[in-house]
Parts: sequence; C-alpha cells; structure tokens
Amino acid sequence: MNRRSSLVILGALTLLLLLLFTFTVHSYAARPSGQFEWASPNSTPVPPETGGLQPDLSGTQSSPTGDWLTTVLTPTETITNSNGTGSDAFLPIVFDPVMTPTPTPTPSETPPPPANLPRVLYCSGLPGPIPVPDGDPAGELSYIEIDDPRWIADLDIYINLEHSWVGDLELTLAHRDSNTSKTMIQRPASPDKDSGCGGDDIIAILDDEASLPVGSRCAGSSPTMSGSYLPYESLAAFDGESINGIWTLALIDHTSPDAGSLNDWCLEVTLSEEAINPTPTPTPVAVPAEASIGSISGLPQSMPLDCESRSAVDWAGYFGVYINEFEFFNRLPGSDNPDAGFVGDVFGRWGQIPPDPYGVHAAPIAEQLRGYGIDAYAHRFLTFDDLRLEVASGRPAIVWVIGKSDGLLPGTFFPVYYTASDGHTTVVSRYEHTVIFTGYDQDQVTLLDGSRIYNRSIEQFLASWSLLRNMAVLARP
Repeated sequence: MNRRSSLVILGALTLLLLLLFTFTVHSYAARPSGQFEWASPNSTPVPPETGGLQPDLSGTQSSPTGDWLTTVLTPTETITNSNGTGSDAFLPIVFDPVMTPTPTPTPSETPPPPANLPRVLYCSGLPGPIPVPDGDPAGELSYIEIDDPRWIADLDIYINLEHSWVGDLELTLAHRDSNTSKTMIQRPASPDKDSGCGGDDIIAILDDEASLPVGSRCAGSSPTMSGSYLPYESLAAFDGESINGIWTLALIDHTSPDAGSLNDWCLEVTLSEEAINPTPTPTPVAVPAEASIGSISGLPQSMPLDCESRSAVDWAGYFGVYINEFEFFNRLPGSDNPDAGFVGDVFGRWGQIPPDPYGVHAAPIAEQLRGYGIDAYAHRFLTFDDLRLEVASGRPAIVWVIGKSDGLLPGTFFPVYYTASDGHTTVVSRYEHTVIFTGYDQDQVTLLDGSRIYNRSIEQFLASWSLLRNMAVLARP
C-alpha cells in the first residue's frame, strides 16, 4: 500500500468517526409513553413548557365537555383564558430553515376591549319539526315570546329548515309589539331556473353584516344554503326597538308539490340597557380594484390540527418576527371554548366540532401574537371591503374558512351554536381551517395555505368565510 492510499483510507475513517459522533449528539429518542426528549450523552431532558396545552402524542389527551344549546343563551360572559389539561410532552424544537430562534416573549399590554354590548340568543325550543303547508298561501307561524326590557342594538336570525326546492319559500320575521315586519327570504332564485333555487334545506344565519345576499346561494349539496347571508330585507329596521314581546316567523310555501318543515329558529341579539339610536350607514370607502402582497411565504403545518399556529407564525414572519410553530402552539391555553383556547387533541381527526378535537378561534391567536410584540387583533363580522382595504394597505390577514385548498366551500357543513362548559356560546362548524388572505382582483382572491398559494373565486371564498361569521386576525383594531 503506497502513502497516497494510506492517506485516503485514513481520511475516510476520520470522516466516518465525525459523522457517527454528530449523529449521536443530535439524535433524539422516543420514550415508551410517546413523549419525546433530546438524547445526547449525559444530558438532561428538556422540561416541557409550563402552562398552555401540551400535545399528547399518545392520543389520550382529555378535554372538558360542553353541551349543545337547546333553549336560551344568557348574556355572553367576559372570556378568561385558562390552561387546559393533558399529558406533558417533550417536543424537539425544530426551527424552520429560514428562521432564527425567538426569545421567550414578554406579554405586552393588551389593548382595552371595546365597550361591547352583550349578545343574547333566544331560540324557539320547538319540541319537534313544524310542517310547512305545501302550496298554501296561509303558511305557518312559529313564536318566540321574550321577557326582557332591553333594547336592540343589532339583530340576526338563525334558520334551520328542511325543505325540498327552497325556491318555493317565503319567510317573514315580525315583532308584534312594534308592528314591524321584514321579509328574510323571498323565493330564492337560481341562476339557471326561473322557478327558483331547486336545492334542499337551509341552515343559515341572516345578518346585515354578511357579504353575500341569501338569494345568491344555491348549492347542489344539502343544505343548499349554509353560512351567513344578507337577508332579503334589512334587519336594521328592528334596531332601537325593545326586544320584549312576541316575535313570529311566518313560513309560506308558494308552490306544490315540494314540502318540508321548520326544525328551529333563533334570534341572536346585541342588547343595550338604554334606548339607542340606530347606527347610521357608514360612508363608503373607496377600495382599489385589485391589490396583492407577494413577499409572504409559509411552510406546511406540522400537526394535524394546528393550522392556526402555522398561519400565525407565517403571518408574524411577514412583519419580521420569526416564531417556531411548536413554541407558538405550546403557549396557547387549552379550553373546550374555542374563543378562549385550543379545543381537543392537536393530533385528533380533522372535521369535528367542540368539545371533540377542533382547533382555536381568532381571539387566543391574536392575544398570543401580541405577546410577541406584534399588533394583532381578533375580529368577527368583518366585510369583504375590510379585508380588501387591509391588503391594499400592505397587510395580510389570517382568515377562518371551512375546508382546505380542494374546496373552500360550505358543502354539507353549516354553522352550529355551541355552548362550552364555561357558559360561553359561539358559532362553530366542521372542517374549520385558517389561511392567509394576501390578494384580490375583481374575480378572485389569493390565499396562502401553509406552503401553498392558490386562487379561489370571490363567491367561493365568501361562502366559506361566512360560516364562522367572517372571522379574522388583522394588524389593526
């Protein structure tokens, strides 16, 4: 063997020893319990974060339970975040390739909440479905009697109705004490049918702050109308009146032979202790015809149900604050109330609703982002113009939708009123998901979903966004 060969062999052996040493120092081992810890010679496992929900890699994490709302909601309580329960996990901190570790955040002062008025839900509590007479102009009436002296600041109505060919239907809401009535649904049309929408069933919330008119939706799946929509006539006519008294919902089926029945209906009301003047219609703000943010990117989410954390750290990165996804998730509080914390096991099956594995809504995400020094504010009941103006100002928005890139359509999914164990009631829906709204033109929107960027039609996006009441995190109050 000559000297050159000896040097080559010696170099190869040295490289092999270095590789073995590096692998030993930087590998980690799984515990039998399903927890992870760093494994290196004579090392001590890194302790889990204190507080917040810890991912349970064994899939046995417990969560509090909640009950389905069946009758009347009491005024919304102030949300207080609380830590959830579950098995601790030692998670390896795997930083994204282009990111640097973020110091432990110092919570910044939370901006004072606006003087929100309580939102109260009054439901019919029907003992069973009420048939809607087929082809009968007399129709059917359902009543809700309310004993509450407070005044209406805002009124929405929830409808749960089984009926084939909803284009036959007319629904009118009336308040007997004030002699005010408004048509909520008026024989909704279909673009290709003169006889109205031929779809089946309605499970929807009619809301003056929605983006799409109720007559614009006629899906081929059931319910054909699901989400939040503008009523046929504005509900603002009831603002400033007392909620007290008898409310009626009149249902008329104008044409035979299709029939159906009313399952439930509710009034969701923002109430004031004093009589108030109706809010004047705001002056329209000019919105650019198109805008786009091209300098934002993301990575795929690391756990089945942590889309909100992934969206949050990608959104924060756009503003120059780089946060590890696992770190962000581990600091979220746990709760069976998605408006207060993360619900369920992050490794659970997607497509469920609380108290089963679900996810988290905007308020805890915004609060946590503020803890990293970022201006972040949770919103509901936004308009599409609100989103467009945000992007036109150079700021992307985290939005809560239903479905992922393959759909973003309500389909067979619909809004559900859910009451958590703390008494707080909120709207949830199956297949809750988050994406980042980054652009729009006259026909479509651009969304960042993890590492993917794709376009969807404006109508498709608005229908999906509406199910959770146009919820978002913005960089402005």
